[in-house]
Amino acid sequence: MTPTAEQKKAIDYPGSMVIIAKPGSGKTFVIAEKIRSILPVLPDYRGVIAISYTNKASAYQKLFIPSYRIFGVTILSATK
Repeated sequence: MTPTAEQKKAIDYPGSMVIIAKPGSGKTFVIAEKIRSILPVLPDYRGVIAISYTNKASAYQKLFIPSYRIFGVTILSATK
């Protein structure tokens, strides 16, 4: 997948960020690409914490960011 101009700006942004966008807009892709771009420049003792809200997003991140330096968490909400 090739990122759009807006996605590329988010991937290249140098600081921490929160991504808010509609479903299917590529949020998980952007987060995965940002993490992949950060990991090579981090010192060995540092890592990344990635929080997702769905199992699908968490699985995508684990698939495309195979690393011992990423800690992933999935937050699930149960509604009746």
